[in-house]
Amino acid sequence: MPSATSRREFLARTGCALGAGLLPGTNLAADGPAKGLVTGQAEGAEAGTAVLAAGGNAVNAIVAAALVAGVVAVPGTGIAGYGGHLVVTKPDGKTFAIDFNSAAPAAIKPDTFAVDAKGNVRGDANTFGRLAVGVPGVLAGLQLALDKFGTRNFADVVKPAIRFAKDGFPVSKGFAAAIRGAKARLATDPGSAKLFFAKGCPSQKGRRTRTRTSATSRTRSRRSRRTAGW
Repeated sequence: MPSATSRREFLARTGCALGAGLLPGTNLAADGPAKGLVTGQAEGAEAGTAVLAAGGNAVNAIVAAALVAGVVAVPGTGIAGYGGHLVVTKPDGKTFAIDFNSAAPAAIKPDTFAVDAKGNVRGDANTFGRLAVGVPGVLAGLQLALDKFGTRNFADVVKPAIRFAKDGFPVSKGFAAAIRGAKARLATDPGSAKLFFAKGCPSQKGRRTRTRTSATSRTRSRRSRRTAGW
């Protein structure tokens, strides 16, 4: 990205920057004679399509799809990340961009990350571990999209994601490969090890897995009026 281009300009020009916060791949929802939704992940597309079929609008559908992807495509996306949402309204064609990038915690200081002689952060502390975590922007961004452009509330559109988190879903080839590739890191964390390494073995393609902690978080968000605190 050219240095003269701001993040918001980049979002507007490219359509939708999803990063780790929304859906892996390209996604688009459209209202009109023929409604459709395209995502990089099947369960999310199915959830969004069901929302459209039930009378929801494009924003309702894409938010539902994003929340589902945050459950079944954990290696590439999730509610603890960041993203962006681009809406083109009709009939005037006005464009609205919602930027919900993550922010550095207030306690982070310029000298928080020690660097070596080559300028690299020691121990990859800015990439792995608690210090690498930014303040999530996804739920607040999705809530804002629903408030401004949606016709359904968060409690409605989060239901498919809660169902997948509670009932489980088959691990995809990409999911399994990502977990295997990160095994050395993930296995050192008790929570990750419990979630991804049943009986010490990494998640395999086709194996059914559940993310009940994720289900609990989403259920709490559904019961509150808004996604306050996120």
